[in-house]
Amino acid sequence: MCTMEHRESGEGLGRAWSRLDGRSWEELGTKAGYSSAKLAKICKVSERHLGRKIQEQFGCSPRAWLREHRLKAARERLAGGGDPKEVAFELGFKQVSHFCRQFKERYRETPRAFARAERRKRAGMSAADNKCPN
Repeated sequence: MCTMEHRESGEGLGRAWSRLDGRSWEELGTKAGYSSAKLAKICKVSERHLGRKIQEQFGCSPRAWLREHRLKAARERLAGGGDPKEVAFELGFKQVSHFCRQFKERYRETPRAFARAERRKRAGMSAADNKCPN
């Protein structure tokens, strides 16, 4: 599993990474549209070099890290009241079913179930409060 944490100091990153201009990895991943090829181009390094550095910083491949970052962004948008279909397309998923499958694989619930639970939390209701009395 990837970690979203990384070294703040930039220690060991080298000269090529000074081109990041203080932008966060998350910001760059979003700007790249969650594409490792585009991220490498933005960072002005080869995909192979990007892969080594992401592995060093986060303990996984660029693709896995970008997927984790994208799903985290989806979770935040859903928690803020976003519709699962809209969130999927906003984050560049070409198929809603692919988004749902990845989200469920990562968080063990569907995006719709997560969004519904978040709405209940905001309304101050628990799942038990929403059931009909016998």
